[in-house]
Amino acid sequence: MAKPIDLGWRDLRKINLKTGKIPGELLSLQGKSHRIAGYVVPLLDFNWQNLNEFLLVPTPTACIHTPPPPANQMIYVRMQKGKSANFQYGEPVYIIGTLIFEKEKSPYGTVAIQMQGESTEKY
Repeated sequence: MAKPIDLGWRDLRKINLKTGKIPGELLSLQGKSHRIAGYVVPLLDFNWQNLNEFLLVPTPTACIHTPPPPANQMIYVRMQKGKSANFQYGEPVYIIGTLIFEKEKSPYGTVAIQMQGESTEKY
């Protein structure tokens, strides 16, 4: 298995939120395995254990206030079938997975990026 490509939140800011246009340099990353650091936001009841789906955001306080972060600063992560992840509030993590540029609704607003989660690592 190839080593995942490190991805930064600054790269994801290049998605134009007004037009939805994704630059070619980002589109070329779609479907490949990436690693990105961030903070987990559970989608249900702030349960931090055995998560199959969650949001990844760049800062520890994102999504616990209004307005939510921009759509290009949230990643909707769905772990691969049969996999789940455990986290602690406020601790940064790496998520490794396949990047998908497709909008998704979440309880915290529209998300412009999805990821099929393969694994997690401590930051």
